[in-house]
Amino acid sequence: TQMEPAVGFLVIANGGGFDTTLVSVSSRAGGAGLLISASGKVMVNGALIPIHSELYMTPGGVRLEFGRIAENVSVGDSVVLVARFLDGSEIELNALVLGPEQQVPDHHDFQHS
Repeated sequence: TQMEPAVGFLVIANGGGFDTTLVSVSSRAGGAGLLISASGKVMVNGALIPIHSELYMTPGGVRLEFGRIAENVSVGDSVVLVARFLDGSEIELNALVLGPEQQVPDHHDFQHS
């Protein structure tokens, strides 16, 4: 299996009644992802998501870096990510694997619940 570096972009909406902090995201396909700020620094304290706001990850902005992908993952595949928050809660997310030339969808393309 060829190992390739991977960058992740998520949209996480906080529809809850309080601020929350994303502290980590992991995947069986790529291990633990590092939260990287727009300035390129690791966000060791996580990413704050204020009440009724979104964390919108973009190229050149806040993003995930997975280093290398160990599992055979192809463009078009769906991978399961686990997002963990400061309060100990977790959510599973299905993420679509895009190729290097594909455009990251705009956050308005997603259905908010």
